[in-house]
Amino acid sequence: MKKEISLILFIMISVLTRAQVNLRQTFQIPSELPEASGIISLNNDFWLINDSGNDPIIYKLDHTGSIIHSIYVRGGNIDWEDLTKDDQGNIYIGDFGNNENKRVDLKIYILPYEQLSYDTITPQVINFKYENQSSFSPAGGKLDFDCESMIWTNHSLHFFSKNRSKSKQTKIYKIPAAPGNYTAVLKDSILTNGWITSATLTTDGENLLLLSKKALYVIKNYFQPVASIQILTFKKSRKEGVCINSFGEVFIAEENKNNRDNYLYSFKLQKALRKLQLKKMN
Repeated sequence: MKKEISLILFIMISVLTRAQVNLRQTFQIPSELPEASGIISLNNDFWLINDSGNDPIIYKLDHTGSIIHSIYVRGGNIDWEDLTKDDQGNIYIGDFGNNENKRVDLKIYILPYEQLSYDTITPQVINFKYENQSSFSPAGGKLDFDCESMIWTNHSLHFFSKNRSKSKQTKIYKIPAAPGNYTAVLKDSILTNGWITSATLTTDGENLLLLSKKALYVIKNYFQPVASIQILTFKKSRKEGVCINSFGEVFIAEENKNNRDNYLYSFKLQKALRKLQLKKMN
């Protein structure tokens, strides 16, 4: 992305019409996933993870929500936050939750596609740090290095920060999608006015979806010099994971809160965007 895209997004996010989305309950998420924090759709099944405080297990669910396989991932779960996949079906687990900005052991675990039938995997590992982080005990108003979202594209991983500082900017970082030790390069930022908890690309690779607890930011033509953003809103809850299938259906996973059941929700993206356009014309 070119730097001028930030300015475009800052302007457009304040003027574009928002549309309310009616989410459909697809299924209740199994009790093994009380803190579902990341989701992908792969070969018509779902893969989900829990975040910190849970076992390092990734779960495979069918379209009814039944667990049909699970994999123990050697390496631990300090704070797993998001999942993504590449064009070969390899899965990437982001162990980069960093609420207090103190971590110096940020990781991505890579699960090879050909091993996804295993019960236990020793993953390939990416270690990284942020190029612009110099303090690991920042004041409360400068908590700018937490992350809960990533995408894979063109052999790279893009991270989108969960900015706890006062600026409300989601910063975009990039590293190679290969085992090794890297410095995440700051590429751009977007003014979202919300904590970004997950990200995914549409299946054509053109549009970026950024999830917060009460909105989905649809950034159209994300990789082009001129991008636009549309905002789809819904009832606030602990929404932590987003993915999209080849039919254009968006799925949103939520965490259990106060011992209440958590669900996977869905809606048709193009139908929601048409509703937004009609609202704008009126």
